[in-house]
Amino acid sequence: MISDGVSLTLIQTDSFMRIFALILFLNFLVISPIFGQKEDSLKMAEAFTKALSSPQEKEVYLEQALELKNKRNTAYLNEVYAYWNARYLFYTGQLDEAERVVVEQLKVDAAPGKKAKFHNILGTVNTLRRDYKKAISRYEEAVNDYESADNQKGIALVKLNIANIFFSLSDFETAYKYIHESHVGLQPFNDTVNKVNVLGILSISEAKTGRYKDATKHAKRILELSNKQDNKNGVALAYLSLGETALSEEEYEEAIRFYSQTDSVATIVRNANLAHLAHVGMLSTYVSLKNYAKAKEVGEKALNELNMVSNKTTEYVIRRNLAEAYAGIGEYKKAFQFQYAADSIYKVTSSMKNKEYINELLIRHDTQRKESQLKIEQNENLIKEERLKQQGWIVFTLVLVLLIAILVFVGYRRNQRSKMKQMKAEQENELMHALIDGEEKERERIANELHDGLASDLTGIKMVLSQTSQELPDGVLNALSRVHEQTRRISHNLSPLNLEKLGLVSALRNFVQENSTEQTEIHFYASKDQVNIQPVQHATLVYRVCQELIQNAIKHAECSVIDVQLMISEEALTINIEDNGRGFDVASKRDSFGLMNIRKQVELLNGELSIDSRPQNGTVVFISLSLA
Repeated sequence: MISDGVSLTLIQTDSFMRIFALILFLNFLVISPIFGQKEDSLKMAEAFTKALSSPQEKEVYLEQALELKNKRNTAYLNEVYAYWNARYLFYTGQLDEAERVVVEQLKVDAAPGKKAKFHNILGTVNTLRRDYKKAISRYEEAVNDYESADNQKGIALVKLNIANIFFSLSDFETAYKYIHESHVGLQPFNDTVNKVNVLGILSISEAKTGRYKDATKHAKRILELSNKQDNKNGVALAYLSLGETALSEEEYEEAIRFYSQTDSVATIVRNANLAHLAHVGMLSTYVSLKNYAKAKEVGEKALNELNMVSNKTTEYVIRRNLAEAYAGIGEYKKAFQFQYAADSIYKVTSSMKNKEYINELLIRHDTQRKESQLKIEQNENLIKEERLKQQGWIVFTLVLVLLIAILVFVGYRRNQRSKMKQMKAEQENELMHALIDGEEKERERIANELHDGLASDLTGIKMVLSQTSQELPDGVLNALSRVHEQTRRISHNLSPLNLEKLGLVSALRNFVQENSTEQTEIHFYASKDQVNIQPVQHATLVYRVCQELIQNAIKHAECSVIDVQLMISEEALTINIEDNGRGFDVASKRDSFGLMNIRKQVELLNGELSIDSRPQNGTVVFISLSLA
């Protein structure tokens, strides 16, 4: 939905007429004082609105709008026509045409503050295309133009759209920053429609970032405003905000109640977006409650709704939770399919490069505005201090020379540090490779001694005792067999013979089978039987990393199930190791020796490692290795 900054995400069609009435009122206040043009502009806006609400008669109303523009053919009416035409094209899904109209209009000279609404439309078009870089650039252009006209309300509404982008990327901390600025900026204005939407995003962002008290306060404020306006969409939004807060605080029964209320109200007003978000919230809550049957039911519904409400971040949450739900009811094949699909989305949506670029772009625009203001102040000072102009230039030159010298020195030092870091990293890698090679040789030596020495001796002893005529105490031969089996397993764990003969997949499968017990079941799945990892030492390193992760789960996680999954293609190997154990706080364990050692080994393989764990919620370790 577009207005001069109206939220794309949360405004729905049943409140459109109220927004339209507000826009007409604002236009009446600020548009040209010529009465005829004012009257024509209002009629033009009404014609486009009727074309939207009555598609079967759209041609008649669009023709009326065109005739109103051509009747006077003034720059003002041309601008009004272009704006409403672009809005109409946007609402009817003609994004390319809407963009063309806006780009043409931006070529026309205009007073400060007049181009902002067109930049805002382009920003919203690019948001729908998920081209967030272009969207942010356009929104910043809108902010700059509004600032030149000192239009504080326009600035606040554009920041609402920027917050929506970060909200859709699940970057709730950054979303909170911009929506909080938007909320503060709208305070002086009596704009209840936009305030409800701002409060909605603000409340959910606060819930997601641990600001539970503020989240609850703002959700109740939405409920109060919406009830006064009889705004059912606002009521549904308030319940959604309360549900998100309850879920974040792990008050699961309360969360289900609020999400159900959201679903009921949203269904009445046919707000598919809010109903979908309620289903996603219910899915996460039922999984937390381990009510996997209900989670499956509501999750499948949310998955089907993605055809109407497309969002990759939401899709990842749905598929990830459905994987856990199907695993919880024992349908492991389907669980793996959802997990694999979620992992594929995760590799795209978890990348922070796009978010970092957007933040960098925003910072750069802020810096440019500050530099521009600084130059204006400098020019004013130069005019006031004209007599000191020569001395000012001398000081400026000296400062500039000093600044250049500092920059050159800083650049030189930074370059030197970079080289030193690179050399240190290379040395550490060489040392790590040497240590790993030495460790493998020692493992192989000990394994051979166990296999050829102790294991052989135990076999001989067992044969002698089994052939003796003397009666042996009960259980001696069985105990001897167990010792022999343990010795053989330790030998294989130290240096698995089938790693070189049969390959990584078979070696890991055998390791899993040998270590799976009644207390800890280990499930293994590989999409292919062979994986080509070069050099061979890297295959050994991958095996050791997986071995250590599985053994850590067995020893420390107190888990009953471990899932080991290998997805193999020509370009990449993806490893997913998940347990249902007690979990841990990743931040507090980040510098532990075990995790640091695993991370270092994955870095030697030029791979990526991510760990998702929370106390009492199990652990998921995701490793991605390039084979190209």
